Amino acid sequence: MPDIPRKAIWNWQDNVAEALRILASKRTEVVTFMNAQRQQAALANAPLPAHSVEGVRFADGTGRTMEHALTIKAYNGSSRPSFAFVDNGQVPGFILDPHSSGHYCFWRSAFRQQTSPNSTLWQDGAIVTANPPAWALSRLNANNRNYVADVCIELEP
Repeated sequence: MPDIPRKAIWNWQDNVAEALRILASKRTEVVTFMNAQRQQAALANAPLPAHSVEGVRFADGTGRTMEHALTIKAYNGSSRPSFAFVDNGQVPGFILDPHSSGHYCFWRSAFRQQTSPNSTLWQDGAIVTANPPAWALSRLNANNRNYVADVCIELEP
């Protein structure tokens, strides 16, 4: 969790400046992460598909890339839900895997599998090789909330 100066809590201008600083830091982390994911996917000749959330389209070569979606989730914390949660949705071009990464999108070459019905903690799961590997989404955080969707709902078309 970032150390937020007291003045940023009580002054709206300082608050906005601090939020922008945190966003820039998260963006740097996300770009590094996605570069590594893209390199792995390139070995399988698997380009990143476009992805739409609440009418907002994230696609390479546009003003809204997948890195933007990852930055949104990272700003709120790139956490993952417990094994008790299952994401039953469907997203064209992606596997839904809320447990293997806290990042919103990732190249899934391995995944976490629950090995004990008595433990819902992801760290207690076994790491299994994905066959075949594919692009995956981890849309929800530890509070089972899709923060990217929450933000996209607020955007004007």
